[in-house]
Amino acid sequence: MAENHASFGEAVCAAMADVERLKKADNNDFAKDKYTSVDDFKDHLRPILASHGLWIAMSEMACDQMPAMKDGKEKYSLRFEFACTIKHVSGSCGDIEPITVILPFVGAQTTGQARSYALKEYLKSAFLASSGDSEDADAHDEMETLSKQEARPLFRELQAELRQAAKHGREAMKTWVGNRKPSISVMPKDWQILLRKEYQEGLATGTLKRAEPEENSDPFDPELFLAEIEESIAKAKSEDALTEAWDALDVEASLTDHEDVLQRAFNLRKDMLKNIEQAANLMAG
Repeated sequence: MAENHASFGEAVCAAMADVERLKKADNNDFAKDKYTSVDDFKDHLRPILASHGLWIAMSEMACDQMPAMKDGKEKYSLRFEFACTIKHVSGSCGDIEPITVILPFVGAQTTGQARSYALKEYLKSAFLASSGDSEDADAHDEMETLSKQEARPLFRELQAELRQAAKHGREAMKTWVGNRKPSISVMPKDWQILLRKEYQEGLATGTLKRAEPEENSDPFDPELFLAEIEESIAKAKSEDALTEAWDALDVEASLTDHEDVLQRAFNLRKDMLKNIEQAANLMAG
């Protein structure tokens, strides 16, 4: 590795050149896959950063409770706001990057989990570190989807940030996704689809022209949710897998006020069950 660089920009570029693709060496029993842990990220990047006179400064700016009722009991999540930046021995530093993480409160370790998750996301984004993780599996052991009641303020915040990023171009949108991925992942599934649809539209067109929603409007789109149901159950190879996908989407509860769409969802489920049964009979024959 090279010696310390006098220029902050030179040091960051040299560090990025030294970063290699990380291997997924840890097992996630919950998701049944492998992932790259935050310790692996730190162990790989720490000597690289030090060799170029760089280090990461990270501060917790806020921690707010988000109460909610679940299964008749009051539970709450914690919403953390972190600020990260890269510093150099010359005294120069990069822009401060805000990162939001929401986790259900599980005890004293919640703060450490949130901090580790935020650091990993920042390192991945700042140094374009590749791990091949389709999701950040190490954090998903403790992360849950928020209810729509508690998610609505955060959804509006995310939507406003995305539209603001779109005004600055595609790279700003990509940076926004990297910083906000933890918050997006705890949104209700259909609201995640809405954000993803806007994001993809912005990447394709370079701008977003959607009208601002009314103050009390519900961003839920039953037709969009139906498309997600169809996509999810189409991947099922067995009746158990189909049931699991159906339950994970919470179809009946989500479509309670949309009887026509719910009936179409049931028809999709019925057709899929028939296809699975026919495939099983062919295999048996």
